[in-house]
Amino acid sequence: MMVIYEPADLHAGPTLVVGDAAGLADPFTGEGIYAALYSACLAAEVIAEQVNWQVPDLGGYTSLVRERMGPELANAFRVTRWFYPASGLVQRLLHRHRDWLLAYFR
Repeated sequence: MMVIYEPADLHAGPTLVVGDAAGLADPFTGEGIYAALYSACLAAEVIAEQVNWQVPDLGGYTSLVRERMGPELANAFRVTRWFYPASGLVQRLLHRHRDWLLAYFR
């Protein structure tokens, strides 16, 4: 099954939502600072293109987030769906095979 990140519109009128407000936290780690900063940069990119327009159209922001952040978020979601249900198995394996864990950390 292919996972695609397609958020609802991340704008309304002259307002854009970024970071956690846009639901952009990493689904695997829960980390959100990178997504907040990156989505703010994308918002600034869209705003800068339209700063002199009489009637700005901020709809391009949602498309930009989907294009630039979507694949990474979809992959993190895929890993999450596999990893967390299997975390007990992974823990038991690493407990029995500590050398695997040491090799990973090396």
